[in-house]
Amino acid sequence: MPTPRPSPTETRPFVAPTRPDRDPTRPDRDPTRLWRTRPRPDPTRPDRAPARPDCGGLRATVACTRQLDATVVRKTPHLSTSPHPSPPKPDQNHRVAVTVLLNKPFDVVTRFTLPGNAKDGQRCLADVIDMPGVYPVGRLDRDSEGLLVLTDDTRIATRLLDPAFAHPRSYLVQVEGVADPAQVTRLAEGIVLEGVRTQPAQVRLLTGEPLLWVRNPPIRHRLSVPTSWLEVALTQGRNRQVRRMTAAVGLPTLRLVRWSILGMTVDGLAPGQWRQLGPDDLHPLHHHLGIVDRSRR
Repeated sequence: MPTPRPSPTETRPFVAPTRPDRDPTRPDRDPTRLWRTRPRPDPTRPDRAPARPDCGGLRATVACTRQLDATVVRKTPHLSTSPHPSPPKPDQNHRVAVTVLLNKPFDVVTRFTLPGNAKDGQRCLADVIDMPGVYPVGRLDRDSEGLLVLTDDTRIATRLLDPAFAHPRSYLVQVEGVADPAQVTRLAEGIVLEGVRTQPAQVRLLTGEPLLWVRNPPIRHRLSVPTSWLEVALTQGRNRQVRRMTAAVGLPTLRLVRWSILGMTVDGLAPGQWRQLGPDDLHPLHHHLGIVDRSRR
């Protein structure tokens, strides 16, 4: 049987809704005592203010604060007032980057270990320079001579190898035959190699033989065939590019010497000799490659 609905005139007693803070089983949730609740003192955290339930009013609060300031030790950093502070201690694990210029001799492989199919008597960089930790930047063919950069600075190695940071490299090239102006112009404008034209280069015909060391073994001379010297400056580094360019214009390369890279030359270094770059030498190199030189800040 359905429950009868109360009439509109019938009054019902008001029952207040039960609230969580007025739970009779939780006297600690009495809203009249919430403002008196204070966190209990933590013996493991002396820096925390102790609970002071008896602190009431402004004067008592000020007294509690003064007592807390007297008990809590505040640590402040020590600021030196000396006009000449002591320098920081050097890091024992820090090692300054090393960059070396080597005059690679003829018939030396540009690697520190020989391949398994190397011939007897073949030499590598380990036979020329004893400096662990540095590696050659780029390549220089076995039958080529001249400047080779070795470094353990990844910033220098990356940017010298990145085509986006194109940098000039100059070569002294002894060719078979006497180069005419037309051949020099073709070399400067670019040669098509494997369907791709090389980038423009700076090519100059030298009037005489440059002052270089004697190659061991010397090149093959033929009295009936004259030779001439070219100075070639490239910003591109394709495989055996200079030799293939001169051969394409009818001037086979007899001797190839890399003379400079970014203004760093092999002048004053005999075959097999090397020198380490100092700060004065590295600063212009870093500036050209866009490397931040922190030592000069």
